[in-house]
Amino acid sequence: NSGIEPHFSFIAFDPYVSLDELKKGSKIMRKFANNIHFRYVTAPLIPFEGSVIWKNLMKDNLIRQEGDKYFFKFVNPDSGIVWDTINQFKKYMADVEDFSREFSNKISLLNEDINNEETAKFKKIDKELNFRMTSSWLDILDYSIESVRKNKSYLFTDIPDKIKKQHDGILKMFNRTNKMMY
Repeated sequence: NSGIEPHFSFIAFDPYVSLDELKKGSKIMRKFANNIHFRYVTAPLIPFEGSVIWKNLMKDNLIRQEGDKYFFKFVNPDSGIVWDTINQFKKYMADVEDFSREFSNKISLLNEDINNEETAKFKKIDKELNFRMTSSWLDILDYSIESVRKNKSYLFTDIPDKIKKQHDGILKMFNRTNKMMY
């Protein structure tokens, strides 16, 4: 009864990852979708300078750093195309991610200002929103993998209706919840 909820983190992308490994990872993440924060679905490896993986990446010429950002070269070019596709979707989903971050911050602030029943209600909504976001990102990951497998490329102009509906549904849920909070 500590109020602490566990969550899992995954490193979905690293320069050595194959499409089969990405697909396998997606299946595993779906089993735990209630306990994964959506931002971890497409999390890249962030190696610590001097670590074994860092040294291997440098030796294999698969990483470069610009400021606090890392850029990978993928051993499997198809995985690189999936990564590029995911980054395009991140631009498309930015508004939803911004709402999620803002909503979570509001809940943190409200915990001190409202009763436990209200807090529990908003935490439940936050968990539901995160589940929807996680499911949406897993669909995006799977769609990107399958697109690359079929076409060996991806044109971002073709956003599947399922993903558009998820995006719009999440925005509506955020808007309804926002009105409840004020």
